[in-house]
Amino acid sequence: MAKPENSTQPYELLEHTADIRIRVRARDLPSLFERAGYALFDLVSDVSSIRGTEKRSISVRASDLEELLVSWLGELLYQFEVNGLLFSTFSVLSLDDQSLSAEVQGEAYDSARHLLKADIKAVTYHQLEIVQAGGEWQAAIVFDI
Repeated sequence: MAKPENSTQPYELLEHTADIRIRVRARDLPSLFERAGYALFDLVSDVSSIRGTEKRSISVRASDLEELLVSWLGELLYQFEVNGLLFSTFSVLSLDDQSLSAEVQGEAYDSARHLLKADIKAVTYHQLEIVQAGGEWQAAIVFDI
């Protein structure tokens, strides 16, 4: 997924008292994971200002889809926190119930060009859900801020 197919937001904010909770919708599981990655970085910064000058391969393993989603987003957040990388393009290459392999593109954080919005500290399991309903996949995710 280079960027969302249209100008509508690929996720929605949901009510939550202290943290940030979102719902992501997509036609298939790879797109759901791509959109979740996009949502994470759109909450952290203005994704439209992030150039795709650096490419990274990301692989994660887990015992089920929910843990896989948390591991995926956690690895992306780790890349930002430790390596200072912001991502804007997400492409899932392979995905099953226990593993994900993807390529992401972005660039190093530059305080002169990138406005940081939310200070996301962690991806949580609180109220986490992945469901297939009405011909689409949906995920609800809570980020600790």
